[in-house]
Amino acid sequence: MDNNGKFVKSVADEHAQTYTDGDADKLKIAREIIDACADIAVPDDHCEASELYGKCFMDQAKARGIQKFDF
Repeated sequence: MDNNGKFVKSVADEHAQTYTDGDADKLKIAREIIDACADIAVPDDHCEASELYGKCFMDQAKARGIQKFDF
């Protein structure tokens, strides 16, 4: 998120590239999730916005068959 609490796709993509270890299929899914969540409506409160982004990521991952999450 930027200083205004808005999603920054380029930063998310950098993280996706790191965590997918260059796996093209995984990166494609990560980018689909990023695109799906980037423009959702979120409140101005950064904590509340983070919760909504996190929920979106989890829901989108599950919709793509990802059930196990390593944090």
